[in-house]
Amino acid sequence: MEIKCSIFKSLRHHEMYLYIKEGECFDNLPQELIRRFGQSEHVMNLLLNEQRQLARENILDVMETIEKHGFYLQIPPTLSDCVARTIERIELAETTLNKSED
Repeated sequence: MEIKCSIFKSLRHHEMYLYIKEGECFDNLPQELIRRFGQSEHVMNLLLNEQRQLARENILDVMETIEKHGFYLQIPPTLSDCVARTIERIELAETTLNKSED
């Protein structure tokens, strides 16, 4: 499955992004979502498929949500999410370093 999508960033909320199918308009989205998201700026168009990786989101979850609801809302990471990702990166780097020393 592939989905052509447009990604918008919220000008009200730092690191909040909205994914919608390319060509769809905001009029088809829930009014409460539009109100809370606030003014937006188009960031890019992107072809989503199972082979693509996204920086912070699971591609299959994003695609499934877009198909089911017509949009995907990426909310800003919490501090604990950032700490957990940093720990994972450190552990991965240590594992890689240890393997290269063997």
